[in-house]
Amino acid sequence: MIINVNEVIHSNSATIRDHGLAVYEIAKKALQDGEKVEISFSNITMVISSFLNASIGKLYGNFPFEVVDEQVTVTGLDEDDMELLQITVIPNAKEYYSDPAKIEKIEQSVIGA
Repeated sequence: MIINVNEVIHSNSATIRDHGLAVYEIAKKALQDGEKVEISFSNITMVISSFLNASIGKLYGNFPFEVVDEQVTVTGLDEDDMELLQITVIPNAKEYYSDPAKIEKIEQSVIGA
């Protein structure tokens, strides 16, 4: 399945976290159905890390890391944005989702429980 970010968010700027979550939901469903996913950023002129975290990084919390690494490809990002994805977003997502107890502790401290 090809997810064209531009068509999903109806914009050439990937700067709104909720728009990233819309992309995530489509990718999540496709992965659950056993499909390979290409997330295309063609015609996108601006991308921020919170969009990448919401659309791609969050997948690492729902699927084994190997599944995301093997089944999801990202195309159309310029060199700087691809570096942001590969050097920052994906490693941070893997670290964050590698320890569920740590996530729960962080969430509890944030909500004051």
